Amino acid sequence: MKIAYIIPGFGGVFYCQNCFRDRNLLEIIKAKGHDAVTLPLYLPLQKRPGVNETVFFGAVNVYLREKFPSYQKAPQFIKRFFNNKFFLQIASKFSSATSSVKLEDITLSMLRGELGSQREDFNRIKEFLEKNKPDVVHLSNALLLGFAPAIQQLGIPVVCTLQDEDGWINSMREPWRQKAWQLLSEMSHGVSFIAVSQYYLEKMKKLIEIDTAKSAVIPIGINPQFYLSARPAFVPRRIGFLSRLSEQTGMGIIIDAFLLLKKEKAFSDLRLRLSGGLVSSDKPFLKKVLKKSGHSLAADIEVDPDMYSRDPVSFFNGLSVLSVPVPGGDAFGTYIIEAMACGIPAVQPQEGGFPEIITATNGGLIYSPNIPASLAEALRKLLLDPGKAKRMGEAAKDGVSRLYSMDKIADEMIRFYGRVNTGQTRTF
Repeated sequence: MKIAYIIPGFGGVFYCQNCFRDRNLLEIIKAKGHDAVTLPLYLPLQKRPGVNETVFFGAVNVYLREKFPSYQKAPQFIKRFFNNKFFLQIASKFSSATSSVKLEDITLSMLRGELGSQREDFNRIKEFLEKNKPDVVHLSNALLLGFAPAIQQLGIPVVCTLQDEDGWINSMREPWRQKAWQLLSEMSHGVSFIAVSQYYLEKMKKLIEIDTAKSAVIPIGINPQFYLSARPAFVPRRIGFLSRLSEQTGMGIIIDAFLLLKKEKAFSDLRLRLSGGLVSSDKPFLKKVLKKSGHSLAADIEVDPDMYSRDPVSFFNGLSVLSVPVPGGDAFGTYIIEAMACGIPAVQPQEGGFPEIITATNGGLIYSPNIPASLAEALRKLLLDPGKAKRMGEAAKDGVSRLYSMDKIADEMIRFYGRVNTGQTRTF
């Protein structure tokens, strides 16, 4: 089967679940003998087999076209100049690449597709697809639905993954927010949707037009074998946090929970390890929350934003438990199944798609409400009972192998592509 993936790049500066999902899925689908190519948008992806070198919709050009209409008439050599990797890597360092505030006009323009300000790049994508004729085009997220009508006009079916788009749109200011949801519904006609959790599929059904007969739940997968060398440990006891180091991902909650536990003599050995990258706008909040610990506890909080990106297994080595208390939850929780593959249980809030993973694997604890005191109490139950934590960790490892193996997930995805291509999609 011939598949084209349209994926937004983010420059690789922080832990991105969507990028993790798309990158690994592409690799194993190619390994299974299918012809799959990735078309990156906005910012470069990490260089891997099957990734097109050309960045379509280069972030700098997209911004200039939207903010300065006269730029549409700029010579092509200037547009190529701003589309080189040097400028795109610089663009990835700015927080505007991770927030919709002040990017509402660009978001709406992309959702309008060929009717928006980015017609030139839409034409380039259409020419590529018309020339290569894939059996299916897979959009990485619903914010790319502006591509759907043009692709469908070429007679190519469109698949779109649903994962946490609501966070981007709901952070938009009005009236752009309401218009964005309206455009998403308009552009969703005829599209086959894949949600990463049942929770998120049900949530998005209430927000946009989704044809139930063309929808499916296919979670994110990993390669469990990759994590076998990691070893959980309880001497010393160590809590891990893996996500972008920001207020939005719950870093403040876990630091406050850690400080509550450190007040107790029983947790004198307790450590906290933080990694997952950050952008410039995250630094003031990180400095603020770390200041709470004071000099006496500074050595007990290990902050290394790039530790995971350098060597994922080294991050998980020595953890006793993982917790990423995202306010409102995430649609899934890739960091959870990564930790579980290492035999490390997870402690997560009863929000988003987290309960689905914990319940399916029996590999951790769910707490509510999502406040530091509740998190500290849940962590206490595992940290004071290493035997229970280890049993949960083994259940977690087994659950990930059974349910979230990338090989299994890729087979499900390929079957779904086949049904979409032959018009036989159904809910499953």
